[in-house]
Amino acid sequence: MWIVTRIGFFNIIQYPEDKTADLLTIKARSKEDLENFKNLSATFRDKITGGVEESSEADYRFRLKVTRREAAKAIASLVEEIDYAKTKPVISEDFPERTRIYFNVWDTLGQIQEIDAAKERLHSPS
Repeated sequence: MWIVTRIGFFNIIQYPEDKTADLLTIKARSKEDLENFKNLSATFRDKITGGVEESSEADYRFRLKVTRREAAKAIASLVEEIDYAKTKPVISEDFPERTRIYFNVWDTLGQIQEIDAAKERLHSPS
């Protein structure tokens, strides 16, 4: 699952060997993003047993293992903190150096609407 938030960009997955312990791996391109994720709440921070792992050979350089329950709580806390009417200005304020990158993602994903509109035109009665 990809999640682009006001605190960072994350890819959340579960490796087969982590199913028994119900652990998820939170992956990020930036260590700062994972530190932000860890710091969502003191309760969450205290339940993380390992630190941020780093691998220069992985597609996502930084990783953090957490329980599914704690990951869900952390994501829920992000939802509970929403108090803004537009996301782009928040990203510009929180991550000014990433503004262009995030806006490019926003713009690229806008193509989904264009594809859907084209499908509707193709399938609508003339």
